[in-house]
This record gives sequence, C-alpha cells and structure tokens, in this order.
Amino acid sequence: MSTLQERIRELMDANGWTVADVARVAEVTPSAVSQWLGNGKSTHRIASISTAVRLQNATGYSALWIAEGEGEKRLNILMAQEPAKPWPLPIVDEQRYLNLPISQQFAAQAAMLQKIEEAESQLGKASQTPLAAPQSTFLTGT
Repeated sequence: MSTLQERIRELMDANGWTVADVARVAEVTPSAVSQWLGNGKSTHRIASISTAVRLQNATGYSALWIAEGEGEKRLNILMAQEPAKPWPLPIVDEQRYLNLPISQQFAAQAAMLQKIEEAESQLGKASQTPLAAPQSTFLTGT
C-alpha cells in the first residue's frame, strides 16, 4: 500500500502539476498539499472525501485510491485523457456550471457558441474553427 505522499506525487507527475495546481483543483490551500507531501507538519490523510472526488474528476484516479490507497487506482474513463485545464471563463462560476445537468451544460455551451458566432459575424470574421463536440467528464468505476 502506498503512502498519501506517494499517491499525490504520482498525480502531480502524471499531470505535470505543481503544488499550486493540486491545491486549485482540490480546492484546498497549498499548505494542505505540502502537508500531504510530507513537508512541514505532514498529514497522512485527506480530510474530506469531496477533496478526493475533485482530484478524481480531474485525473481519472479513483477517489478511494487517492484518499486511502485502496481499491482500483484508475477509473474507466469516458473522457479525453488530457490534464485538467484552468477554468476559461473567469466571470462564470465553474461550480455553478458543473452543478447543472449535462443537458443544461450543453445548452449553455450552445448559447455561448451562438453569441460568439453573432459577434464574429458583426466583426466580419467568420470562424475557421470547426465545431467540436463537447467533452464529457462522466466517470464510471471499474
């Protein structure tokens, strides 16, 4: 069984993340991440399952494996295998968007695309970028 420090280090290495990146994704302080890594006042546990779930959703590693080192390490992922990117819409609260049902997320994306196309049309700049299907972040266990 691996230590929390080893598991967090593996997540960081696999995604090219810094302590600050892990803290942002997990919604904890960089100090908490440093403690997980054994720096300063170290800890051997993640205090909240929701923290582990946020890391799971961003990485595809199982929340149970992240938090406790038990169960399957990786989930069967039905999403693109890319590291998490920063939320691109600073005036839109990411959590509010993610709390919407997936059908409403797609509707919001479609509305935003329509507004972008209208703005491009007014500027005389038709988009040369093909429309890409939205990426699902749906995860299932194996």
